[in-house]
Amino acid sequence: NLKLYDVIHIPEINKLAVLGQRSDGKRVIRLGTFNGGGWTWGTPYVDNSTGDTGGAKLVWAANVSRLVSLLKDTGGSGPLKYRMYSVSGTSLSATGSGTVTTSNIQMAETATQIQAVYSPTHQRIIVGFPKYSPDCYRMVAGGLSNTGISWGNESADIKGSGAGVENFGIAVNGSQIAFGFWSQGDQRYYLGAATLSGSTFSIGSFTSLGAGYTYDHQARGYMFHLTHTGTSNHYAYGIQNSNQDGFFYHFTLSGTTITLGQVLQLYNQSSSTPNGYNYGYDPANDRLFSVRTNNKTANSGTNPDYLRDNQNNDAVNVHSGDSYFVRSAVYDSDGGVFTFIGSQNPTYIYYYAPQVDNYHF
Repeated sequence: NLKLYDVIHIPEINKLAVLGQRSDGKRVIRLGTFNGGGWTWGTPYVDNSTGDTGGAKLVWAANVSRLVSLLKDTGGSGPLKYRMYSVSGTSLSATGSGTVTTSNIQMAETATQIQAVYSPTHQRIIVGFPKYSPDCYRMVAGGLSNTGISWGNESADIKGSGAGVENFGIAVNGSQIAFGFWSQGDQRYYLGAATLSGSTFSIGSFTSLGAGYTYDHQARGYMFHLTHTGTSNHYAYGIQNSNQDGFFYHFTLSGTTITLGQVLQLYNQSSSTPNGYNYGYDPANDRLFSVRTNNKTANSGTNPDYLRDNQNNDAVNVHSGDSYFVRSAVYDSDGGVFTFIGSQNPTYIYYYAPQVDNYHF
């Protein structure tokens, strides 16, 4: 049996990648494509190492054409590790591995997942990770070669008032690095921004999103740089209020200065979603996708000015009676489907296109 923990879309090679773990503890990575009626999968790459995979992350390093996994090799506390793979068709070959952090981490499949993005401007992978004791997040950046990654120093602690940080989301645009997080210490969501010189971070002041949004969900944190709205340096971060309704808080960046904008509720996905939402973004069609983590109702809609689903909206129950936690989601622009994975054993892969397909595999 195979449990899946992350799914990403890699537009440079027109494929999806999934990261999983077998019942014997070995990690598995597989590449696939969606052909309009189903999936075509390549040969699984089996990593003989074992360890924690809940909350692990995949990221594509475009400048060296390598797939990178970020995970732990031990249970309990330990540093973050990476594996690097070259791709030929749908086959993977290991090209490098090593340690990412000097700090021990406390990643989990809920609330404190690893986050990572590739920055074309910096030509580095930027990783957000949950540091163990004190409980906060930090970032670290890695310079890439074909056979390995050279990691810089960890950033300063990212946290609000008191320990405990969850729902970390990150996005990049040019030299800008935007992030959001939930602070357990003072029960608030925050936004932040950073710059990067080499592999050294400079982090600006954090901006609280106020007392109206005070629910820490269990899903991955989602931050998007918005390219469809016509507003420069426009971002949106997914949050929830005390009623467990879903919202996106919009803002703009100038350097590390944050200017708050509209906070807009999801049109279809609202009310009593204790485990949060997973999202996908289709900028070419102004479309936001979402799925509740406590059922398999997928929704989508458009808005030309914001990340919102209040126009041309559609909702489908993709899998009736399924209440398994959703671990990860992404929009596949090559297949034209919103794809997400549950926490069953073995894991299901679901895919949805508005008014076209709503199946699971």
